[in-house]
Amino acid sequence: EPFSVQNSDVLTISPESYQRYDVYVELFTQIPPEQAAALFKQYQVLFDEAYQEVGKPNTTFNQRVFDAIDIIMTTPVVTGNVPLIAQSVTYKFAYSEWEQLPAAQKQLLRMGPKNLKKLKAALKQIKPYLPQPVKNAQ
Repeated sequence: EPFSVQNSDVLTISPESYQRYDVYVELFTQIPPEQAAALFKQYQVLFDEAYQEVGKPNTTFNQRVFDAIDIIMTTPVVTGNVPLIAQSVTYKFAYSEWEQLPAAQKQLLRMGPKNLKKLKAALKQIKPYLPQPVKNAQ
């Protein structure tokens, strides 16, 4: 479904827009943490090989996964209406503290608070089962 907005007194993200992510979040959160980690470990060599072709030097895919989890965990959970500013064919967050977030965190805000909370809870459970990254790997 496309991104949708409500235009009453203030332009805001439509709650129906959050529903676009429901199926993906539900699918991800249904995977038991141990099983998610086991799947990651099973394919870790392939992930690392592919990442070395496109990733940053001296960083492993595993480190990037931990970095991504940290970004998700530090994303603010915004409840209530999320005000926007229309800009041509796109939208910006009306509050500068949200608009200045990294692109990944802005996308997470577009998932809605319910989905973001579920995602954070699942990752909090999965993270301890993942192999700890080795810093500055070659």
